Amino acid sequence: MSEELKIEVSQPRIAFDAGGDELTLQTSTPRIVFGENPTVPVFNVAQPAITFGMQGVPAPIPNIPAILAGENISALRCIRGDSDGKAYVCSNLDAYTMIGVTLTAASADSLISFRTNGLIEDSSWNWAENLPIYCGADGVLTQTQPTTGYAVYAGVPVSPRKMIVNIGNVIKLI
Repeated sequence: MSEELKIEVSQPRIAFDAGGDELTLQTSTPRIVFGENPTVPVFNVAQPAITFGMQGVPAPIPNIPAILAGENISALRCIRGDSDGKAYVCSNLDAYTMIGVTLTAASADSLISFRTNGLIEDSSWNWAENLPIYCGADGVLTQTQPTTGYAVYAGVPVSPRKMIVNIGNVIKLI
C-alpha cells in the first residue's frame, strides 16, 4: 500500500509590526490528508506560527504542532490521526498512519504537542547510533525491528540521548 501524505495550507499571512521587533509568518490551520481519495482520516492540527526576531536578537523557537488527544497519551509516543480529528497512540500494527512523536503527555480531549520531524532529546534514552528507531508496540520508540504489522522508521539517533524524527520507509511484514 502506497499512501501519500499531504499537508494543505491555505491563505498564508505575513504580519509585520513596524513598531516592534518581530516578523510573524502565520498560516491558516493546515489539513493533513492521507492518500489521494482520503477514506483514511483527514484532520486539522493547531494553527502554527513562526516568529523571527530582529537581527542580533535570538528568535523564539517556532511553535510546535499540537492536536487534541483522543485518549490519554504519554510523552515520546508515536501517534496517528483518526477521522474524529484527534490523535491516538499507534503501534507497529497501524504505524503506516503515523504522523509524529509526542513531546508531552496529555489526557483525552486536551492538546498534545508532537514533532513530525526534527530533533528530540530525552535523558532516559540510550540509542545505538548505528540503528534506526522504529514505532513499536503501544507507540513506544524502539531500535528492535517489529516482526508483525509494519516496520516504520520513526527516525534516526544522532547521539545516545537525541533522535531526529524522520518518518519513513513503511515495510509491511508478512
